[in-house]
Amino acid sequence: MKDGFRVSKNGGVPGIHAYIEHLPGGIDWVLLLNGSGVKDEKSSPLGYSTLRIRQAIEQIRRWPQRDLFERHPAPGRISGTHTASL
Repeated sequence: MKDGFRVSKNGGVPGIHAYIEHLPGGIDWVLLLNGSGVKDEKSSPLGYSTLRIRQAIEQIRRWPQRDLFERHPAPGRISGTHTASL
């Protein structure tokens, strides 16, 4: 993995699981899941999924050289709309 920092945040309410992570090297990813609403840390679909996604990302040795989403403008670049900035 490239140099840099890792920052993450999870959250949700019963029935919803959410996770966002910034990885070293500028990789950002988000996971949103529907859940049962039962809080059981041992069988957390969020914990299992985030670990597997991070492992899959670490296995990627060559990333695309172009923007795969160039047809879809980034927020704030769509004329006639309002977007919130963080």
